[in-house]
Amino acid sequence: MIDARTKTRANTEPTQCPFCCETLTLESSECQSCGSDLSLFCPAALGWISVADYAAVTSTSEEAVLCAIRDGDLDGLLICGNWLILNEESC
Repeated sequence: MIDARTKTRANTEPTQCPFCCETLTLESSECQSCGSDLSLFCPAALGWISVADYAAVTSTSEEAVLCAIRDGDLDGLLICGNWLILNEESC
């Protein structure tokens, strides 16, 4: 079962490396654990938004959005336990 709950974090809270899931600070440009260049990977810059944000913009429940990902109606990306949706308006 997919957990539809997502968390909104402040800019000062740590995040995770999208490659190895080690905890990072938002100011990190390179993962100290795996050495990945984090400046190359920014989901928001590539048009990906959180399920919660997509649900709010489209006035849809998060559960319905996750079902649409499962059914193949929306492009979804799972990064370290957080589902993202491809925002087609930004493409």
